[in-house]
Amino acid sequence: MNNDLTTFDDIANNISVSEYSNTIIDKLNNGEIDAVSLAIKIKYFEEIFDNLKNDLRDAVITELNKYNKNEIVSKFNAEIKIKEAGVKYDFSNCNDSELNTINAEIDRLTVLRKDREKFLKTINGSITTVDEKTGEVITLFCPIKSSSTTYMINLKNK
Repeated sequence: MNNDLTTFDDIANNISVSEYSNTIIDKLNNGEIDAVSLAIKIKYFEEIFDNLKNDLRDAVITELNKYNKNEIVSKFNAEIKIKEAGVKYDFSNCNDSELNTINAEIDRLTVLRKDREKFLKTINGSITTVDEKTGEVITLFCPIKSSSTTYMINLKNK
């Protein structure tokens, strides 16, 4: 395991992220690496890094607290510092009737929109209907559906 981390140290000290990425992409494009194997390896490391980041956050903050407040620590061609992130506000205790009214209206309209969208999804091609408010004859069309093709990887040895 120590040798693996030494390899990461060497990479982090000597090669930029873009250089390393471009090297891998070049090898992929030249047929030196097959795409499926690379995708699985990337997924494997993503899972490892996600697990590490979850457990690492408190340890990193503890370590950074040993430095002066707002000090930027430099290692491996990178800078790291403590920052506040993800600030959230909870308005539920504000006792603001105007905000409560607005939120209730948004909730009501969201339900109406979802119901209308559900109806529009049932249209096959188009239908002609009469607008009950204006009497205007209109043609409704089915929504345009789009998707992208991707892949999914399930690691068996989590």
